[in-house]
Amino acid sequence: MKRLIIIILVTFMQSSLVAQEFYGSGAFTEIGFSARSLALGNTMFSDSDPAVAIYFNPAIVTNRNRKSIHFNHRTNNDYFGTYSTFGIYHPIKLSPKGIGINIISYNVGDIEGYDDQANFMGNFDFKEYFGSFIFTSTINNIAWGVKLSGIYNEINKYDKSEFVAGIEIGTTYDLELLKPPVPEGWDIVFLPKVGFTANRYFHPDYYEDNNNFVPTRFSLGANLINIGYTLDALMPGMNNMGEWMSTTKLFTEVYYDLSKKYEYPSESSLGIAVGGKREEIKMSFNLGRSNVARENYNELSKNLLNELQFDGGHVFFFNSLGFSLDINRFSISYAQTYHPYFNQTDYFSVSLYW
Repeated sequence: MKRLIIIILVTFMQSSLVAQEFYGSGAFTEIGFSARSLALGNTMFSDSDPAVAIYFNPAIVTNRNRKSIHFNHRTNNDYFGTYSTFGIYHPIKLSPKGIGINIISYNVGDIEGYDDQANFMGNFDFKEYFGSFIFTSTINNIAWGVKLSGIYNEINKYDKSEFVAGIEIGTTYDLELLKPPVPEGWDIVFLPKVGFTANRYFHPDYYEDNNNFVPTRFSLGANLINIGYTLDALMPGMNNMGEWMSTTKLFTEVYYDLSKKYEYPSESSLGIAVGGKREEIKMSFNLGRSNVARENYNELSKNLLNELQFDGGHVFFFNSLGFSLDINRFSISYAQTYHPYFNQTDYFSVSLYW
C-alpha cells in the first residue's frame, strides 16, 4: 500500500505542475551528460555512474558509496560545435550523504548571422558553460538531493553575455513494485526505481518573466522493468557446457521519462539496454528515442516537429544508439545521435570508479 501511495502521489505531481517552455541560456548545455545516457534517450536512470546520475537527478541511490570521475566528448559534427562534460562524485564516509560537481563546456564557431531581413551580418562564435554543485542523501530507501547551478554564455561578435543561476530538487525511491515468481535463474522486477525532479532558473534581469533562460521543469523518471537470466536458465539443455553458463547473466533494462526536454523539445524519452555480465565485465547495447509530445510549438504541428527533428527511418523507431563496456573499475561508452539535417553526431565517455 505504501508503494502504491507513492506512485499515485508522484503521478499527481507530474500531471498537475505545468511549466512555461522557452529556449535561451542553457539550451545547449542540456544536450546530455554521458554517451550511455544519450544512447538511452537521456532518461533519468540510464547511467548508474554516480558522477553522471547526479546530473539527471541530484538524488541517487545506486552506487552512492562509490567514488567516480567521468568525462564525455562529442566529435565529428561542425554544425553542433565542441561539447564536453566532466563530473565527479565523492561519498561522505560513515554517512548516506555525498557531494558532486558537474561541468559542461559548449563552443561553436563560424556561425553565420542574419538579421530579420535576411541580411548577412558576418560570422560569430558562441560559448556556453554550465557548472553545478550537488548534495545528496537518503532516508531508508528514499533518496533526496539538491543541486545549485550556474550557466554563462557569450556571443563574441555582438559583445553579448548573460548569466543565470538555478536550483533543482530531486528524489528517487527503490520501489521494486512487483517481482513475479519465475523459474530458477530468472529475475524480473517491475518498476525497480522511480524519481522526480523540479528545477527553477533565475535571471538577474528577467527574473519576473523567464523568457530568456531555461524554464522551470518537472520530470518524472522510471526504470520500468529489469529482466535478468543466466545462460543455463535460457538454454537448460546446454548446462553441461561448463560453469560459465551459470555465471554469465544476460539482461534487458527499460527506462522511460515524462516531461523531459534535453537536446530536442520533448515530453517523453525511452531507453532500452540489452547486454550481458560475467564477473567484473559488463557490456550492453543501447537504444533510445525522444518524442515531441506538444500538440504545437510556435504554430508548428506536432507531426511537423517530429519530421524536422527526427528521421523516423533511422534505426527503426530509435534516433540514438550506442554501447557501454564496464571492466572492473573502468567504463567506456559510445553513442550516436542522428538529425535528418545535420547527420550523425558521435559521443565518447570514460569513467573511473574506486
